Amino acid sequence: MTTIESAKKMEELAATRKADDAASSHRSAINATTGFAVAGAVALFVSVFDLPIGYYSFLRLAILVICVVLMVLTARANAAGWFAGLIPAAILWNPLAPIYMARSDWLLVDLAGGAFFVGLAIWSGRRLSSP
Repeated sequence: MTTIESAKKMEELAATRKADDAASSHRSAINATTGFAVAGAVALFVSVFDLPIGYYSFLRLAILVICVVLMVLTARANAAGWFAGLIPAAILWNPLAPIYMARSDWLLVDLAGGAFFVGLAIWSGRRLSSP
């Protein structure tokens, strides 16, 4: 094998590795999106039970953090629709300027928010399983 052939082979291997690294990074971002979306859905579905007020205070902060992380991940994935859906969720559950509603209203909002996060997790999971 000549030096030129060796150099070409090394370039091909480097290009293949770079493509593999990019694909792995993409899969990691999708995995993170799925994980955060599932965490948000579980937290919101659990909130339909009669729990101490501390859980609901924690829930506001947790959902806000989850929304911000998912906004970054969906922006990187060019998923404008999911990004846009996360904006009202972040506003609604933010602990800095809380929105107050009756418990019965929160029940519906929590279920709708949980369903939204389930949808996001399914979308992200399908992207992960597609070639």
